[in-house]
Amino acid sequence: MAALWISEANSVLEGAAAYGDDPAPVFSRTFSLGAQKVKELKISALGYYDIEINGRRLTKTTLMPLWTVVDRTIHEDVYPVEDFLRSGDNTIRVTLGNGWYNPLPMKMFSRFNFRDHIATGRPKFRLALCSENGAEALGTDEKWSVAETGILRNNVYLGTTVDARVTAAVYAPVTVEKDPPGQIVRRTAPAIAPRDLSVAAEGRMIAERRQIIDFGRNGSGVPTFRLGRGARGERIVFRYGESLNADGSLNTLSSVYGQVKRGNGGEGAPRVAEAVDVYIRSGEGEEIFTPPFTYHAFRYAEITGLAAPLPAGAATAEIHCSDLASLVEFECSRRDLTELHRVCRRTFLSNLVGVQSDCPGRERLGYGGDIAATAETLALNFDMREFYLKTLRDFADDRARHGGWYTETSPYIGIADRGFGGDSGPISWTVAVPVMIDVLIRHYGDRRGLVYFDDLVDYLGKVDAKCPSGIVPQCIGDHETLDRNRKDNADTATIYYHEFVRLTERFAGLLGRTGEKENLARLRAKIYAAFNREFVKDGRVGRGTQGAQALALEFGLIPPSQTAAAERILLDDVEKRGGALSTGIFGTRALLNYLTRTGRADVAARIVTREGFPGWLNMLDKGATTLWETWIGEGSVYSLNHPMFGSVDGWLLTTLMGIKVGDNGEITIDPQPLAGVTWVKGTFKMPNGEVRTVEWRR
Repeated sequence: MAALWISEANSVLEGAAAYGDDPAPVFSRTFSLGAQKVKELKISALGYYDIEINGRRLTKTTLMPLWTVVDRTIHEDVYPVEDFLRSGDNTIRVTLGNGWYNPLPMKMFSRFNFRDHIATGRPKFRLALCSENGAEALGTDEKWSVAETGILRNNVYLGTTVDARVTAAVYAPVTVEKDPPGQIVRRTAPAIAPRDLSVAAEGRMIAERRQIIDFGRNGSGVPTFRLGRGARGERIVFRYGESLNADGSLNTLSSVYGQVKRGNGGEGAPRVAEAVDVYIRSGEGEEIFTPPFTYHAFRYAEITGLAAPLPAGAATAEIHCSDLASLVEFECSRRDLTELHRVCRRTFLSNLVGVQSDCPGRERLGYGGDIAATAETLALNFDMREFYLKTLRDFADDRARHGGWYTETSPYIGIADRGFGGDSGPISWTVAVPVMIDVLIRHYGDRRGLVYFDDLVDYLGKVDAKCPSGIVPQCIGDHETLDRNRKDNADTATIYYHEFVRLTERFAGLLGRTGEKENLARLRAKIYAAFNREFVKDGRVGRGTQGAQALALEFGLIPPSQTAAAERILLDDVEKRGGALSTGIFGTRALLNYLTRTGRADVAARIVTREGFPGWLNMLDKGATTLWETWIGEGSVYSLNHPMFGSVDGWLLTTLMGIKVGDNGEITIDPQPLAGVTWVKGTFKMPNGEVRTVEWRR
């Protein structure tokens, strides 16, 4: 008999009631295997899960399964269990958290309620223990039982409340559920796993029974607190933040959920939707608290309820992120550039928790724009193959749900800013789809993403019908540029329309789809001509900002007769600013790449190594340990852990270390020694797994 989906009998809480206590359920089954030899455990869940067999924890994190478009795709996770089972009786327990399947009805940015846009419900799961030949030895069914735990509340954004006095002692029958509509597929994308431990310094008391601890670096993940002994029922509250206020108190505002800071989250939502964990002591021995079914964006924690400061080492934090194999190591004679590389990687890992997010606190959403800006860099740092194939399926699933239009984020939660109407995303964000396919082909020789070629062609047909002139009238633009763009950003939108078509045309050639390739070439030519008529005059693109100039030059939209003039306008602007950039999410990467590729790596290096505002070294000088969302680094609104300016790390690896990946996947080493850098050394892993060493000295 096939395993069944089971849950506890409770219904979804609505309105203000959703914010009250709602204990997480634990499911249990005692069984004897007899002569059967069980090899693995298979589980599919809607909501997070944690598994224990015979009192030993099987799972390494409480942040599985990965977030998917669950009414289209549900992952099946597989664990080896031979070492956990024994002859005679065995007991298995599965605790479920709300995860992404039972979100609070809280309004992100005062408008977007997740429950309106994704499949939701009470957490449920299906589990089977299987033998070597795949036969089920035990599956979930009506013989399982369920009880309430002391995990009184859990939310992926707001945190967890745990009452350690509660033990799951009163079990009741489970509810057998209908099979959900999503297709169950075996997960191949990396699981979430702990990584990069940070140890907090000794607590600093700021008031009676209130202290601040510093983990030494910003990040995203799960803390563990060794609380020592205390009285039964003592309530300890933990708050988290990326920075401190001027008076040394905790600043939570850069990671508050969806800018809910003034009671604008809807009925029952907290006035300020900050991350808070609560632990209520059992009073039994030395107590350790690791909040389950949540993660936080933080460098600092405020602890209220302890009479004395925690000693150094009593609090630790681990990034819980996708378990990606690292491909590169890099260091150079300039400590600040070596540290910048480390800061970029820490930022990337903080934002790779099943989806590639924009920030790990306020939103945690899979925005296409951030993927488009950094996919090349991430592919140099980590093995992104299965991660990006999973992401491509997410976008395809959402496209199928939204009338053939790619969405701004996937999984889609309602944000659709300056796209083509309805749920469609802006073209400069949806270009992430062909960008990921191209990165997979060039970096890894992996063509599996081409299965979505017909989707790309269909989407471009829809865009062409909406924009027959070849001009896309709007998109979000070069987000966070210091040159505030026109509201419509039609120049950036049309550049990325052209790039979307160019990549799809390339794929048609790889697939031998001659007819589509010719059609796409004609469409690309139409966009090119329209762009030049509308935006280019004497080498100036639109208003002549660094972003507009760099993007048009990098993506080949300037006629050869005007290229020199366009470059001069760009270089003059950089010089006028004292060697500083003014670019945003897309223009920054284009600026560094184009200058370096066309023989002006010296200008690119001056931009990267420039001290003071704006720039990366300014972030480091101000104490940043992850990249900021804005060049200013304002910490009451914007995230202090945002990957979009991380394209600079790609520049470090391709220029100083010299790793060049060609259109056909060929890899060459061509370092460019720059002023002030006397040596570089590192390693990188080839697609075939071979590790190469790169080192040079002046």
